[in-house]
Amino acid sequence: MPCQFVDHPLTVDLMFRSMVQNMEADESAEQVLEHHRQATSSTEGKQSRTVISLSSSSDDHSNPASTEDKAMNWNTPRDLTASAWTILIRLQVGLIVFFPEGIQKLIHPDILGAGRFAKIGIPYPDLMGPFVGVVETICGLLIIIGLFTRLASIPLIIIMIVALVSTKLPILLGHDVWLFHLSQDMKRTGFWSAMHESRADLTMLLGSLYLLIAGGGRWSLDARTQG
Repeated sequence: MPCQFVDHPLTVDLMFRSMVQNMEADESAEQVLEHHRQATSSTEGKQSRTVISLSSSSDDHSNPASTEDKAMNWNTPRDLTASAWTILIRLQVGLIVFFPEGIQKLIHPDILGAGRFAKIGIPYPDLMGPFVGVVETICGLLIIIGLFTRLASIPLIIIMIVALVSTKLPILLGHDVWLFHLSQDMKRTGFWSAMHESRADLTMLLGSLYLLIAGGGRWSLDARTQG
């Protein structure tokens, strides 16, 4: 298009205004294009995130093993998930301590059963001695074979708490406590003496608490009946 030189002032003003309007239109068009590009990129990002989310969810549904593992963690009895080596704790608590100690309370009542309970200050020793002996024998046997392990550990926890309060608390304080008497044969009292004398009681208490929480483990009758 050939250039035309226009000398009239009005014509120049109109041409200038037209050029300004054209420039503003170009700028507004560029802005519209820029907004369009931003909206397009945002939409593409959302679509990609949606695709990733859908693919991950489809992977979960397509992988039944992971779903089964989650179900196993939530629904499987604790006896099946606990370590098989829980049997060592069961043997320590049941076979080494409670089962033989319960039998000895019955066959040697004067030394370990009713006679000892009377010296300690436990009420109704003639009744409580055989009763505790029978409970320790039965619960110790159940823990050994791993049957009703959690239920069997509860009476043993109570017995250990009573033993600590009735026999070890007087040693710690150095004098009789309520109904319970400090043994006349005790040559040392105080914290270290109480810790020394209560080492077996504390071990059995913690072992019984563990069995109450974890159960009998995979090598137990509880696990067989639940599996």
